[in-house]
Parts: sequence; C-alpha cells; structure tokens
Amino acid sequence: MYHRLPERIHAHASIGFMALILYRVMRAQLHDSNTQISPERALDKLRRIQHPVVKVND
Repeated sequence: MYHRLPERIHAHASIGFMALILYRVMRAQLHDSNTQISPERALDKLRRIQHPVVKVND
C-alpha cells in the first residue's frame, strides 16, 4: 500500500496490528480448548456460515 497522508499511514498500521492481535488471541483460544484446528482452518469454517438478513417494510 502506498499511503502519503499520516492519518492513512496510521490507519493502515492500526488495522494490521489489530489483525495480528486477533489472530494471536484466536490461536491461544484454540490451543487452550485442546483442539487441533489452526486459526486458518477455523476462519475457513466460519466463512461458510450463512446468516440471512430479513427486512420488513424497508
């Protein structure tokens, strides 16, 4: 990514840092639950979950 504005550079770095923290928390939770599943595999399974949205009267 090529960001020039300081706010965008900071936002990009913050999003990357939050993603790293979430990955590590997920990895720790999976490890503590004694599952043999990796964070990547867990995310793949979560992507398959569908949740329909129902709208009534807009």
